[in-house]
Amino acid sequence: MKRLVIVLLFFIAAFSNKTLLSATFSGVYIAPKFNFKHEALKSTNIEETMKKGSVVFDKNNYLGLGFAVGYDLFRKTRLIPLRIDLEYMFQGMVAGKDKGYFMQDIMASIYYDINVFFLKNSELDTVTSKVLYQRTPLMNIYIGLSIGNRLFQTRYNYSDIGDALITRSSFVFGINAGLVYNIFDWFAVDLGYRYIIGFGFNNAHEVLIGTRFTIR
Repeated sequence: MKRLVIVLLFFIAAFSNKTLLSATFSGVYIAPKFNFKHEALKSTNIEETMKKGSVVFDKNNYLGLGFAVGYDLFRKTRLIPLRIDLEYMFQGMVAGKDKGYFMQDIMASIYYDINVFFLKNSELDTVTSKVLYQRTPLMNIYIGLSIGNRLFQTRYNYSDIGDALITRSSFVFGINAGLVYNIFDWFAVDLGYRYIIGFGFNNAHEVLIGTRFTIR
């Protein structure tokens, strides 16, 4: 109990003091996100495929809402352009072959940021890299890798036991790319793309739109 009280007092003191907050949590960010996920499934209806003369695809589309909590090493060190975060996303199927599906993703990711800075013409011959790196980049172009778990859930009505929740999970791997525009040093808008490889499930394309709040 005493340890819990000490931890709570530490966090209260940290968040009530801007200098202590910056020193303790600098580089930590939280990023609310919206996503659109698309899957293209090869049809199992042979007659329909033969009739059209080409492979037919059934399309599943999901909309989701979630957030990520991460740590920006560049904001802290000004040397390492890497970020790491943990993301949770809840999604519901809005159009597809099988209605009633819900999906939950938990992904751990690492990103490499290419930082783009803004310079005035008058600064081209005078500003040093040390001074430049103290500024917030105008934007970031990033690539990244993600690993995690994808959980499918749907309700099915059995004749003997009635309504039941069916759950399946699978390991997933993601390849990321995106663009971040830093409006303020603590607030940014993020547009990203992720190609998801799902073992035991279908691969998917995902577009993510979000914001990022970073402690400086």
